Amino acid sequence: MPKARDLVSVVIPTYNRAELLMHTLASVLGQTYPALEVLVVDDGSTDDTAERVRGLADPRIRYLRTERSGLPAAARNAGLAQAAGEYVAFVDSDDLWLPRKIEKQVQLLEKSGLKWCYCDHYIFDHDTGLDLRKRSHAVYLAEGPAAQSLILTNFIGSPTPLVSRAVLERAGGFDPDPGLRFVEDWDLWLRIAPEYPLGCVREPLARYRIHPANSTRAEDVVETALKSFAVAAKAARLFPALYGPLRKVSVAAHCRAQARKLLAAGEQARARRLVGLAAQEIGSFKGLVPTGLACLVPAKLLRVLAESRRARAQSIDG
Repeated sequence: MPKARDLVSVVIPTYNRAELLMHTLASVLGQTYPALEVLVVDDGSTDDTAERVRGLADPRIRYLRTERSGLPAAARNAGLAQAAGEYVAFVDSDDLWLPRKIEKQVQLLEKSGLKWCYCDHYIFDHDTGLDLRKRSHAVYLAEGPAAQSLILTNFIGSPTPLVSRAVLERAGGFDPDPGLRFVEDWDLWLRIAPEYPLGCVREPLARYRIHPANSTRAEDVVETALKSFAVAAKAARLFPALYGPLRKVSVAAHCRAQARKLLAAGEQARARRLVGLAAQEIGSFKGLVPTGLACLVPAKLLRVLAESRRARAQSIDG
């Protein structure tokens, strides 16, 4: 096995995704960076995940099976506890990496002395395999300290971070609180950011898959927004001087983002409820008035306005 100083540990939590996992593993094992260990953490799958993984017979893979928890944080922590590398990367079992992801990120960290970084990524369609758009958030690093931008939005795509194992361990890993499910990564980054500057490889080196199993239902949008409010409140408690003044701004920003999704889906009632809950959280409607008014517009008119904006954008691009 390579020396820990050179080794990168890749943690892949999975549950009943044997077929998709094979594609993820192919992209991880195909990295140009040679010193990898791959920790597949199986959260109690009932399909043929174990047989498929063991059938690869690659010495870099370590298969870890845990009792079913349903918590990505618990699975990631189980992998982190077994990791031996200098750095740790996380990727979900339905996402993909481009071949030079780890190579370029290690180069950045070694050259800069930074302890963690992320990269741009593509969002792609499962059915067609086509990239739908590129997510580039490097601009946030140019606008001030990473922590102050990160409290407003989690701009670190889930398949993109590479982090020093010592930093992850010092931060205590992912919080397995079920109340933070689906936002546990953002919670961890907010705990790391105050002490460690963040780097970015400004090119897309990962691909986030959109498919029916990870499509967000309207009720889940509201739940995710409420969990985002909880993360902002927790961050403000832990780092009051840094995050305290931005907590209400963060709540309003996440409410607006999630309410836009609901309005686009014609879920006016849920959007109105979300705005009301956000106003209760921050004690006012500051930053919420335009969104609140949009919730009163008939869904049909909103669709017409959205189509008009898209048409204007296409004519400008053309």
